[in-house]
This record gives sequence, C-alpha cells and structure tokens, in this order.
Amino acid sequence: MEPIPAVLLGAVATGAGGGDGPDAWVALRALVRQASRRSGTAGDAALTALAQSPHDPVRAESLSQALAARAHMDPEFEAALTDWLHTWGAKTVLPDAEPDPAAGPVPGTADSRPPHARGHRG
Repeated sequence: MEPIPAVLLGAVATGAGGGDGPDAWVALRALVRQASRRSGTAGDAALTALAQSPHDPVRAESLSQALAARAHMDPEFEAALTDWLHTWGAKTVLPDAEPDPAAGPVPGTADSRPPHARGHRG
C-alpha cells in the first residue's frame, strides 16, 4: 500500500470535506485505536500529534508514514485502511485542489469557463 498523502490526512484532521470531514477523522481515529489494541500503538502518537496541530504538514507526513508502516506489518490493518481511504478519501476536499473541469462548476461558485467549455454553443 502506498502511503496516504499527507495533504489528505491534514485535510481530514482539519475537518475538510463538508459534513463528512469530522466523520472521516473519527473513523480514522477508531481504525488506528482498534488496530492498536490488536498489534501495538504504531500510529497513535502521530494521530494525536496531528489532532493537536492539524495544519502542520510535518505531523501529517509523520502520520502518513506511521500508517504505511503499520499497514506493511498488519494485513488486517492494511485492508481496513484501504477501505477507509476508498470511503473517505474521495469525500475530502483538499486545500488548493484543482477542480475537475469535467465535473462542472462547484455549487455556489461562479463558472468562469468560457461558454463553449460549459457545453453551450454560441
């Protein structure tokens, strides 16, 4: 498993993702703590550190590395972390993310694309 991008972990820690952001963090925390009871505490300290300073990219990277190391050692954790990523990763709004032009305008924002790029002719 590739490490989870630190920017995604930072965004989840700050509650990004609209209504789902806090739920993603709670789910990640529960996953790490459940695995800790089973196989040790790898990731707990990094998770706590990021919770205390969610905008710190160094702490987010530390958590990313801790999760990757644990996933490498614990196949059950790897499967659960992969499920978490598929469930929550796409719902999390990343800071400075480029909008997907195929998805159309973000609700509540002006569409600055030229008319032909918005599917209009003329």
